[in-house]
Amino acid sequence: MEAYRAEQQGSIDIQYYVGIVLKYRWFIIIPFCAAVMVGMVLAVILPKVYSANTLILVQSQKVPEEYVQSLVSGEIESRINTISQQILSRTNLEKIIDQFKLFSEPKHASMYMEDKIEDLRKRISVDIQGNRRQRDAADSFSISFKGNDPEKVMNITNTLAESFIEENLKTREEEAVGTNEFLEDQLQRMRGQLGDLEKEVEAFRTKNMGGLPEQLDSNLRVLDRLQTELNGKNESLRDARNRLVALDTQLAEANVIHHAIAGYGAGEST
Repeated sequence: MEAYRAEQQGSIDIQYYVGIVLKYRWFIIIPFCAAVMVGMVLAVILPKVYSANTLILVQSQKVPEEYVQSLVSGEIESRINTISQQILSRTNLEKIIDQFKLFSEPKHASMYMEDKIEDLRKRISVDIQGNRRQRDAADSFSISFKGNDPEKVMNITNTLAESFIEENLKTREEEAVGTNEFLEDQLQRMRGQLGDLEKEVEAFRTKNMGGLPEQLDSNLRVLDRLQTELNGKNESLRDARNRLVALDTQLAEANVIHHAIAGYGAGEST
């Protein structure tokens, strides 16, 4: 019995809400149809806006920093912001306006160049992307442009991307040239210091010839050779002395014999 009442109550509630919808259906249908009509009219009347987007990757250097330090200094955000200021400068945007004949419609005839540049600058956006938590991850940034002509939008976006790449290469080249000049100056300075040190070492060698540590082995070999020669001379000297003693002995014996013979001859003559 209770289940039947619950089902009956649910049926009554559904019918109640359906009745309300049917009763006030025109308050729903009329605004909905009006919104659809307004949307269709605006879609036809309002100008179409096209957007083109290009993604540029900034690859980190492949050479380990332990051997070669990176020539690109600073964070990617600061570098892109610097290049963006150069790309979005008045001079560069004027070139784009002249190149693609922007704002050439009669309705823009009375528009000042400053207003044209500001309008063009607002339609250009640069968004930095990439995972900067990973050291070796490739950073990237996107360039987008909005306009009414799809072909011009695409061409202008490509031109902006090329300008970014050219400015980045120019900056890298300037940094490389500056680094090369700095390294060349350091190399010349080190060469001068090395020349001075070589002169000091040569003067020290000349002053202390024979007493240098690296000459110890040669000095010992010379000393051994001289000691051997000295021993040989001493041996020769001893032999000479022995021969001299023998000669002195022989001479003494000869003198004795000579005196004996002389005394014997004198005795016979008397």
